[in-house]
Amino acid sequence: MQINASTRMLTLVIFIIYSVLLLGVGFYYRQKSKKETSGDFSKNFFSGGRAMGPLVVGMMLGASVCSSGTFIGGPATGTKEGLVWTVCIYASVFMNFVILGIAGKKIGIIARRTNAVSYVSLLKNRYNDNKGVTILGALAIIGFLIPYCSSQLVGGARLIETMIGIPYLWGLGIFALIILIYTIFGGIKGVSVSTVIQGFIMTFATLLLIFGVVSYIRNDSGSMAAAWQKLAASDHKMIMSPKQWSIPVMFSYIWLVGITYVGLPHAVQGALTYKDTKSLHGAILVGVVFVTFWQGIMTFMGPAARLMNIVPEVADQTTPVIAMTVLPPWLAGVIIAGAVGAIQSTIAAMLIVISSSAVNDIYSNYVRPEAGPDQMKKMTQIITTLVLLAIFLFSIKPPAFLQMLINFAVGGMETIFFGPMLLGLFWKRANEQGALSGMIVGAVCYYLFSYPLKAMISGMQPVLPASLIALAVMAAVSLATPKPPKGVIMTWFGRKYPKEGRAN
Repeated sequence: MQINASTRMLTLVIFIIYSVLLLGVGFYYRQKSKKETSGDFSKNFFSGGRAMGPLVVGMMLGASVCSSGTFIGGPATGTKEGLVWTVCIYASVFMNFVILGIAGKKIGIIARRTNAVSYVSLLKNRYNDNKGVTILGALAIIGFLIPYCSSQLVGGARLIETMIGIPYLWGLGIFALIILIYTIFGGIKGVSVSTVIQGFIMTFATLLLIFGVVSYIRNDSGSMAAAWQKLAASDHKMIMSPKQWSIPVMFSYIWLVGITYVGLPHAVQGALTYKDTKSLHGAILVGVVFVTFWQGIMTFMGPAARLMNIVPEVADQTTPVIAMTVLPPWLAGVIIAGAVGAIQSTIAAMLIVISSSAVNDIYSNYVRPEAGPDQMKKMTQIITTLVLLAIFLFSIKPPAFLQMLINFAVGGMETIFFGPMLLGLFWKRANEQGALSGMIVGAVCYYLFSYPLKAMISGMQPVLPASLIALAVMAAVSLATPKPPKGVIMTWFGRKYPKEGRAN
């Protein structure tokens, strides 16, 4: 659809105001960080000094996962798959229970015992400082999060391209620059405050969108029921049918977006930041409420677009086109700001995770163990900039469906990390040999089920068979090899533990 000049101008003004606000947050925390001692840098930059409250932790976790997949890729896929997609993706509302409720308390305790500031540093300690686990884990995070971040950046650039009318590459550059500034300057604290702002904008935008859509459909078709009946008559696939997807296929999506989220490093990062148990419990409630609201409405937007006969030339433009169809220009601009907020919060959280993996887990452990706080700070800024540049280059030629890239990246990380984190937290017998074997086998199986053996899994997400095989291999190898050292068991499962939290 054509967007007139006044609409583009209003959208641009809203986008500029929103961006200036985020940049202000970044500069504020840059000034604040100058007052901290240099030795506090890693702890404050990557884990926020473990002093964050329930609203920040819950919102950071929810907004970091409900990103372009929720606001851009999900609705786009929904225009093709219909309500069955909506039902499967809705499983992600349980992620806060999985990450914070099941694993979060123990992760927070262990992180304090071991002074861990990253996902991989937790695994490194749990698996006896095993070099293979550490390096493979860090490389997997970098390798999968770069395309994942790329999917987010693509979504943001397409929004800007659609709504403001600037070229796609310019949109990529603007988006990347804003994120880089407030992430490097603010660290996890700046990202967390920005995420709270973004979360409320996302909520307001989602509320506006559903009211606009329902009103439009009722005016056009008389009632929602009449609209669904009309759609069912023209395209029965849009209405959920047991024959549309098999039960294993549906369960594989639920496994991907709900059950195995503890295998996502950028999601678990929130568990490293909470202040106390009260904050943790509050964060679970905050996250569940907001994620349920965002996912429940935005996953409906794909089928809703078909109800309104909206089929954009580029599927990932579904959300902005709906907004421009059902709302006045300035409100449509708020919708775009909400989607932009979802995307930026996710990329920023991922940049923190990638930087922590590259700097803390590889550089400080194996390249320059003697590096001081100032060197670590400088290297963090360099790595973050280089990673964002790589993401930018990766995003120049995006896939037709954004959700495909998101699913691939998420599934890859979950396959590699689900077993080592889950069994590491709750099974004393899990050891370094088992973890490394499971990670390697999981990565190989994920590749095989994604490409050469794709036909064997009959449409399922490859993460389901690959992660189950990886779990089985990890358990078998752990049982066949020596038990973990006593120091590891005491640190992870005992009331009394080595003061330094080392895995000896």
